[in-house]
Amino acid sequence: AEQNLRAQYNETPMTTITLNSELVILGAQSADFRFEDLTRFLGTPALCTSPLVPEGTDVGDTFPEMVFTDANGALLSSHDICSKSPTNVVFVGIELWAPPSAVLIERAIGRLQDGWAIEGVEFVFVFQRDRDSQPMTVAQLNELLDEKGWQDIDGATFVVSPDAVMSSRFMIGYVPFGIVTDRSLQILSEASHVPDNDL
Repeated sequence: AEQNLRAQYNETPMTTITLNSELVILGAQSADFRFEDLTRFLGTPALCTSPLVPEGTDVGDTFPEMVFTDANGALLSSHDICSKSPTNVVFVGIELWAPPSAVLIERAIGRLQDGWAIEGVEFVFVFQRDRDSQPMTVAQLNELLDEKGWQDIDGATFVVSPDAVMSSRFMIGYVPFGIVTDRSLQILSEASHVPDNDL
């Protein structure tokens, strides 16, 4: 049954969106294709990170494994995101001292609520620095989520990375930035700056 479903998925026309000037495959959409069928096998080991695709920071590489901390204080590996059964993952580097960051999050949440979450897009908001440009803490993240009402947003994962590992690994010197991957965390677009009006 799963093989038939995979075949159906591979033969189904894809729909696309434009995000940060990159063409991003979202997933199969057709009149006779039920998205709930697709989610039955999305995120299984066969469709998560592949040992055949090496980790790296270039387009075509597997997004490197990084360990973040979620709002509950639990460690979360970047490679665990595929268990959420996404069609695409967008890793967004956030530093609260940069004014566009908060606006970008609001715009992204609006997109998720307008249908991207249903389509399977998962935003991972990685908070690196606070408003004073100091390492972000879990307590600060929870204060922000409470203040903005961002708890339990479908398609949104909020984590902290006080050591700014994503900026360091991708050698990025600007914020906010986005990195788009497919459901297996294979990188589809180069890490790039995301202006607040570009989502």
